[in-house]
Amino acid sequence: SDEVCSLEHDNFSKAKNPENKLYEETELGNYFACEDGLVRIHPVLVCDGHDHCMDGSDENQCFECPRKNNMIVHNQVIHLKEEHIRNMQHLKPTAVFQCKHAFSLQPVCATLADGNPECEGHFV
Repeated sequence: SDEVCSLEHDNFSKAKNPENKLYEETELGNYFACEDGLVRIHPVLVCDGHDHCMDGSDENQCFECPRKNNMIVHNQVIHLKEEHIRNMQHLKPTAVFQCKHAFSLQPVCATLADGNPECEGHFV
């Protein structure tokens, strides 16, 4: 489920869809469309502190902590299912501290003193 797909990927083709639906009508329609139009990414990859879009559009509008389900990024609703949310550190309600990710230097939401060194400078 954590994937990046080019728009030419078989799953985005109506001809390859077994229900003969356009991708907007399926779960794949929930994928985030990068602003450069090159790929779509699974919604769990949006605002996770790592660039998955070549243009960085999956990270460059992530300013609110804690992250919320159904947040808006580049005019797209990022809807996550319960099974996607369970173990996601950046969606925990206690992740209220915004910092730069230790490796990507993208903004992330972190929970202070949880023993998980996710911030640059390791605020644990």
